[in-house]
Amino acid sequence: MTAAGTVLPCLRIGLVIYFPYMTFNIVGEPRDYSGVMMEVNSIIAAKLNRCIEYVIAEHPTGGVQTANGSWIGAVGLLLDHDVDFVGVPTTVNDQRLKVVDYSVYVDMDKQVIIYKRPSLEANIAGFVKPFNKTVWALVAAALVLVCVATWFVYRSQDVLQAMKSRKTRDSNSNAWSTSCLWSIYVSLSQSSPWWPEGGALRVVAGTWMLMMLILATVYRSNLKAMLIIPKIRLPFNNMEEMLQTNIPCFVPLGSILHLLMEKAPPKSQLDRLKKQAVIHLDPPQAVRDIITGKYAAITNNHNINYVLNTAFEQTKSCQNYVADEAYITGFSASLGIPKHSPLTSKINRILESLQESGVIRQLYHNILPYAFICLRPESFRRPNNNLRPLELEDFYGVLSIYAGGTILAGLVLVLEFLTATIGISYRRDSKRCRSIP
Repeated sequence: MTAAGTVLPCLRIGLVIYFPYMTFNIVGEPRDYSGVMMEVNSIIAAKLNRCIEYVIAEHPTGGVQTANGSWIGAVGLLLDHDVDFVGVPTTVNDQRLKVVDYSVYVDMDKQVIIYKRPSLEANIAGFVKPFNKTVWALVAAALVLVCVATWFVYRSQDVLQAMKSRKTRDSNSNAWSTSCLWSIYVSLSQSSPWWPEGGALRVVAGTWMLMMLILATVYRSNLKAMLIIPKIRLPFNNMEEMLQTNIPCFVPLGSILHLLMEKAPPKSQLDRLKKQAVIHLDPPQAVRDIITGKYAAITNNHNINYVLNTAFEQTKSCQNYVADEAYITGFSASLGIPKHSPLTSKINRILESLQESGVIRQLYHNILPYAFICLRPESFRRPNNNLRPLELEDFYGVLSIYAGGTILAGLVLVLEFLTATIGISYRRDSKRCRSIP
């Protein structure tokens, strides 16, 4: 109502589906409007002292120009003067700017890729995961150092004892094998028939045994956790990797990416994407197909956050992952307004106030309480928020080492047997030769 007492007509606000800013049933009644912009549009109407009349676009898109030059979606509503403005932020591009105006940005957006979360695989190398490469290298270096130190002290004590008692010293090769085998036995927590004698040798041996006790305790305590943590192999993490697969990819009709695809030069990335692209204007169906993993999708980051939130609400787990590399960044989503409309400056002032006060951002987080759970790195370290039971594949690495050691031990046994047999035959032949006159 104005100062003169006249009643102003209701604001005709156009609506299109743009998750999570606006969602409703495409067909049937009731429409069940929901989203961030329901509250924002109410604030705008209250500031302008107007009531609201919602008008649904026939096609749920920000605006697509057809072959005959007409427009469908939000831009079509504006050009046909069916609405005073579009109460849902839509992407601003050059084609749309030629025919309509836009408010200040409601939010900045980017184009990212989403796909179903890959199935978990057993980590065959899990038995080496308790320590990183640096620790394993230091353990190996320490083993060599202890072997050399034990041999040196062992030989030194042997030389001193031989000088005092004038007995024959052990061979150098025997000292090497004794020292190295004992060091390996201790590192593997195995018993050894040799026991170090002498103060200096016992200090070296005791230090090594204490060190291996600590390392073995830490290793065993972390081994189970490392075996439970699975390996996650992502099908792709950027556009180029996705194009090397045969995974179909949803691209919304009329989006920035769709327009770029239409103008892409031959053999470029976007031209190759046409072979895998699934293009339509049915957002609810697209959400269902993305959650179930029917295909990947390249769309606005806000749409993808809505998909993640919806999937978590339904299953209490993260069903999809978002590629690290965004394809397009830094474009604005704003409210469409007819050219030279007197409402433009008024709506801009209201939106700027809402942005500066953080109201829009708070409404956004209230609508999507679970989306950001699936964007955290730990959501991959604990898939579906459940511990995974151990499987046979988790022990393939350990079993392969055990099998290799068994085969190696068998070969050594065969060689020892053959060597002993040859030695006995040689001694028998030597006795026969000496007995011949």
